[in-house]
Amino acid sequence: MTNTTWGGEVTALIPQRYRVEKVRSVAQIVRYPDSPFILHQPFPPAGDQPSAIEALSGPQDEAEQMRKVFEQRRDLIVRRINAMPGVSCLKPSGAFYVMMNLEQILGKQIDGQVIGSGDDFAKLLLEKSLVAVVPGSGFGAPNFVRLSYAISTENIETGMDRLEGFLKQLQ
Repeated sequence: MTNTTWGGEVTALIPQRYRVEKVRSVAQIVRYPDSPFILHQPFPPAGDQPSAIEALSGPQDEAEQMRKVFEQRRDLIVRRINAMPGVSCLKPSGAFYVMMNLEQILGKQIDGQVIGSGDDFAKLLLEKSLVAVVPGSGFGAPNFVRLSYAISTENIETGMDRLEGFLKQLQ
């Protein structure tokens, strides 16, 4: 569940029913620094709490509208990537980015520069086509890059056109 605000941020952990017994309290999770859970502001400042209450109990029309827009953007970027030769991605179920698989294009080159990893791909895509992506190496996925769809549909279309043009130049 999310709402956007101009400064305050409150994170809500709402586990599925069968997981409730595994997550007894947020306080237990926060106490253990080696926990796999990362919580941003688990105990929100008093000033943010009224905003959080309003966001969770108020009308959800705008949040639903935003969700639909992000769903459309996600579907657009996934469809476009999966239609391009040599790259692919899965449809994420809850993020603002996709992880694009580059394994089929590794070893190819553009202007004599070999693409050996997601790091190489990200650097060359930015230099040659002015499209910024995040190398997957920082996420333990060196043969992937991460593309955000938390941008306008127009910018996604432009980026996908440039990506497609870049891929066509690979040898």
